[in-house]
Amino acid sequence: MTANAPQESGLAANETAPKGAPAVADDPGLPRLALGCREAAKAIGLSERSFRRGISAGRVPQGLKVGGRRLWPLEGPNGLKAWLAAGCPPRRDWCHRQGK
Repeated sequence: MTANAPQESGLAANETAPKGAPAVADDPGLPRLALGCREAAKAIGLSERSFRRGISAGRVPQGLKVGGRRLWPLEGPNGLKAWLAAGCPPRRDWCHRQGK
């Protein structure tokens, strides 16, 4: 590897991350704050196809658009865990409860 070749962290071999900088999102030691479609489906016990059908039919929360990707928060008042604890209400009812 050459001195200027990028490593997995996105830094060149001779660079270091600034002290206190957030770790790379792919770091296995970091907790996942939001999940992509495949991971969200798996987290609630559905196939990705069933999860996507649920989104289209309005049975599953729509998630958040971040850049060009849709993500579902895992924790918090709008997270998948809260939605499951509420009994998996249809999106319309879920959004109404959340004040959206």
